[in-house]
Order: sequence, then C-alpha cells, then structure tokens
Amino acid sequence: MVPDKASFEHACLLMQHQNTLRSDLVQQLLKECNSYVIKRLFLYLARSFDLAFLKYIDLKNVDLGRNIRRIGQGEVFDPQLKLYVPKMSDEINQEVPDV
Repeated sequence: MVPDKASFEHACLLMQHQNTLRSDLVQQLLKECNSYVIKRLFLYLARSFDLAFLKYIDLKNVDLGRNIRRIGQGEVFDPQLKLYVPKMSDEINQEVPDV
C-alpha cells in the first residue's frame, strides 16, 4: 500500500510511462488481486496518465469493493473509483527526458 505522499509520488513515477503493459495481463492481474486499494490506485494512475491499455480493460470483471478507500492523507476524491488520493505535484506530470 501507499502510506504517505512521498510513496504516492513514487507510485506515480512508476506508473507514468507504463504504456507497454499488455492489457490481457493487466486484466488478469486486476481480477486476481485481493486488495481493493491497490486495484483502485492502479486504475486511478492509469487513467491519470492516459495509459493506452486502459481502454481494453473490462471493469465488469474486476471487483473493486463497495466502500470508500483512502490513500495516505488523501485530499482528492475520485467518485468513480470511490478513492481519496493525495494531490499530485506538478513535477509528476512533467515529461522525463530520454537519456
């Protein structure tokens, strides 16, 4: 889980450039994952970074639970995922240069 803002930002950095993930594997992992918080966080970040595989994920087959969840001291509420997350810093959305 992501216990605080620093770890949330780290999760953001990890997810930011994951466009090469295969949608069939992501679908299976989401279906088999037992943590509602992790599934919701993954989907929130995938949507935030407009990752390509997301349009192929069938959420009808993914159990996201029913109750509202919170990541750290979440300030931003996502009503679709029923998830409070910390606010992303502006640096997260900046492009990382190729080396």
